[in-house]
Amino acid sequence: MASNPLLIQELVDEFLSHVSETTDLWACALVCRPWSRAAQRALFRVVKVNRYQRLWTRLETTLRASPHLVPLIHTLILRRSGAIRDQMVESICNIPFTRLEHLCIHSVSTMSLESVVAFQRLLSLPTIRRAVVECYFSEPVLFNSIWVKCSPNIRHLHLRCQQKFSDKALHPVQRHPSTPIILESLRLDHVNNVGDWLNHDLCPFDFSQLTVLSINIHTSAVRWSRMASALGNIKALKFVHSLHDPHEPMVDLSLFPNLLFLSINISDLTRTLETFSTITSSSRIRRIVIHLESTVAIDQLDSKIAGLPMQHLPIVNLEMNPDQYVGYVPLFPQLGAKGLLQRTGPGWFERCMDHTESFG
Repeated sequence: MASNPLLIQELVDEFLSHVSETTDLWACALVCRPWSRAAQRALFRVVKVNRYQRLWTRLETTLRASPHLVPLIHTLILRRSGAIRDQMVESICNIPFTRLEHLCIHSVSTMSLESVVAFQRLLSLPTIRRAVVECYFSEPVLFNSIWVKCSPNIRHLHLRCQQKFSDKALHPVQRHPSTPIILESLRLDHVNNVGDWLNHDLCPFDFSQLTVLSINIHTSAVRWSRMASALGNIKALKFVHSLHDPHEPMVDLSLFPNLLFLSINISDLTRTLETFSTITSSSRIRRIVIHLESTVAIDQLDSKIAGLPMQHLPIVNLEMNPDQYVGYVPLFPQLGAKGLLQRTGPGWFERCMDHTESFG
């Protein structure tokens, strides 16, 4: 039996590594026991639970009945709606995950104290390396509480937090945990006044070793006092120049001597051109990704980038679908003539953030 190639575990694992559809993996799991084990590893490596009560119930029931599946879970994505009761959240969070590395918490309903305490348990797991928190908080104490037992091993953080207490100050009340959490990447989306919390001396997160920074609002974040030590280490940077935030400062790229990858969402051309003016001859930037949010004076943008004072001009990727790209190519004659214009699909930077070695 051992000579049967269909039963050699290494070959089975290699074969199933190329199968991605859930229904196909379930079919493979029915072939025989070696196939079942390999298929289970693929099926449960990433577990996504959407906002439906039955899906949460099914996950909880499955893992309680088959605890051998729990160590297979490396990524857990929880999307919570108002229909998901705190008791169900607590039940999922009490499952003893032993190899969970990537945790995503998405909640469209306001976080209660019970759910905050439950999610504390997951964020405290020593195996967690990457955390995404997209939640609504009604009180500063609830936002502070979710980080009380946070694992010091978290290296990648994505925050998208809406507060319903914008008139109240948000500051850490004490440092938790006692060991600073040294981040390698940070992504901030629509975080209201969480900026004050992040820039506070008692914030549990240490930015000094950041290599990847994405700030979809508040470009002033690059001027935070706690961000100063990170600027020389950052290799990949993304930000937005939006007409909706006219008072946000332009970003001085000369402050990032080791920057290799730059991604900009552009609707405010004036600040964008000012930002490109800060690129010096010693710049190491080798790729610029541009997302055009509105009609801008593209000829000025083309001329500005093509005339950068760099020995080797960077590749410029337009972030759009292929049909759009065909129409935009003639609008960048200088970059096109230099062979520097390319296309990339939407979400390029975010995909690379999931594999930070892509920015090496």
